[in-house]
Amino acid sequence: TRAGNHEGQGHQDDEPAWEMETVVTVANKPGDKLSFPVLMSGASMQHPGRNKYGPLRALKQHCAEFGEDERHRLMADQEYNNFKPHRFQVEMHKLGFRGVFNHSGKRKPGKDATIGDAVLVDGFLFVKWMPRNLMTSTGDFTSGLITKDQHIAHIEARKKYALVPHGRPDKDGYHRFTYPPLTGLMLFDPATDNRLKRTPKLAAKSLMVGPDSVEALRVLKNLSAVQYYTEEWHAWFGLRNRAEENNLWFKSDAATDIGNPEKRRARGYAYNFLTAGMAAAVSNLRR
Repeated sequence: TRAGNHEGQGHQDDEPAWEMETVVTVANKPGDKLSFPVLMSGASMQHPGRNKYGPLRALKQHCAEFGEDERHRLMADQEYNNFKPHRFQVEMHKLGFRGVFNHSGKRKPGKDATIGDAVLVDGFLFVKWMPRNLMTSTGDFTSGLITKDQHIAHIEARKKYALVPHGRPDKDGYHRFTYPPLTGLMLFDPATDNRLKRTPKLAAKSLMVGPDSVEALRVLKNLSAVQYYTEEWHAWFGLRNRAEENNLWFKSDAATDIGNPEKRRARGYAYNFLTAGMAAAVSNLRR
């Protein structure tokens, strides 16, 4: 395994290695630590950076053990919502999951996609007439243009512009949303950023989003179950720490010690995956 190097292929500090993608179970909800143990329920193995299809294979292994009514939210770092959507996110939605992703970064353009009368900002849908400074808040904060307190105030101000999701995605990966009431909101022209004197008319009261157009795929690529950087997001995304907890149990010399190359001296994909798989089974049994 690599010593914490996640740079992928082509960098000077890369070393020959195998990388293992794991799916780890978490509590049923934040704050309910005892509701479900931390177990590895899916895995794939590949060379570092060559993970185009491995995460989906691992997720489908998880789904072989957990039925549709047992699938809820999937917490993952930035790598996973940066995949090409047809390789991971679309299939994730079809399996019944809704993502909870990290959307931080200086390269944030303010909005990720536009569909109907809505824009996708930091993984959540808002009416397209939302003030521009609310759209660009994450990038502005990361770049040091605004303070953390200002950023949090912008995040709170976004809530009244948010579309309301209705249930889980269907088996074809479609999500249904309804628009919030526009009356009383400060609305701005998306092109000029001038405040509108009259409340615009929505093209429809609801919005269906599924893998049926290029723009819809841009939405599904980053679509999250909760608004980014809110208290709810911090609570749900914090459950991802269970993956790091699992790695400690899995790799440490006090546990299965899979991080020790002396424990897996043979080479090749088959041997290393078999060894890691057996170690994962032993680690799960010990919990």
